[in-house]
Amino acid sequence: MHKLPLPLLLFPFLFSFFSFASSPQLSSPGPASQRIQVGVVRTDGSIVPFAEYRNNIWWNPWPETTELDVDHSLTPRSLARHPEPWFQTCYNSTSSWYFWPSADNRRLLLARKVVQVENHGEKNWALLSDLPHAVADERGAHHKNIGLALTADLKFDGSKDIEMTSKEATDVAAFIEPAFTGLEYVEIVRQLAVSGTKENYEKNGVPLSELDRSKVALQLTSLKRTSSSINGRNLYYFKVEKKYSRPEGLADAQCNNVSELSGWLVKEKDGSINLINESFWLTDCDKKGGGSIERFNILKLDGRHFVLTVEHVYDSEQYVIYQLKEFGLKSLLVTSGG
Repeated sequence: MHKLPLPLLLFPFLFSFFSFASSPQLSSPGPASQRIQVGVVRTDGSIVPFAEYRNNIWWNPWPETTELDVDHSLTPRSLARHPEPWFQTCYNSTSSWYFWPSADNRRLLLARKVVQVENHGEKNWALLSDLPHAVADERGAHHKNIGLALTADLKFDGSKDIEMTSKEATDVAAFIEPAFTGLEYVEIVRQLAVSGTKENYEKNGVPLSELDRSKVALQLTSLKRTSSSINGRNLYYFKVEKKYSRPEGLADAQCNNVSELSGWLVKEKDGSINLINESFWLTDCDKKGGGSIERFNILKLDGRHFVLTVEHVYDSEQYVIYQLKEFGLKSLLVTSGG
């Protein structure tokens, strides 16, 4: 048999190596049955992959530590400051993504090239797709997310916003109010103990008087529901708040103190409502320390229902994957975008 010289044998490998090192390119897709990727779709047409489903688990398939981790400024679950597109160095990327703008509308997106996009002052690796770009935002405005996409052709149920003036919203608010009142009282007691004195607390706390607190109306600021039921049950995400005026004489007296409660509800087949997860905090008009869910999708895999969310906190955003259990939501994976 004729044997090629060693340099010629190595040439294809060297060519491939230097081509990848010089410019990130799309790889051919691997077997769809082995893994599923999920990413955030933006108005600029880019897709930011943030997790993979393989062997019945969700995970972030990149190294646990990097040289950037030494000062703990970059956590293993962050999408920021990776020197290379992590979704290429860890496994083959795919060019086909399935996007569900609505419950009855599936759209195939084709990824054309690898790009970097801004995310709250950080850079994320992304895939630029053939999705038509929306009208550009004003200069300096933050990017807008319009949904989630998968690399598998699976039904991806979304959520819908409920009108704040609807009976559905009124019923939910009435159910939440007693829970809000109790959780607010518990947090007041905790913060009063931390403040040390009543005077220190009253500078930044909500009214100690239950009567005064009852005079402030509870406002429902966000209510989202699954587009279709899950085994006859409807899942809701909600957020409510009360705004209290600060004492006169403070330098920032115009910045209200705010009590916020967010969480998840399930409306059962018989119409009863159950609170399954909640998060309560006291903040101010800057809304530091709190957060909100921009959108969520439901995905059924291996007989389980997963809830995939895009969540905003004070100065960043994150992508959280939950599993919907019979009596609650279990957080499986949290990925920081920036």
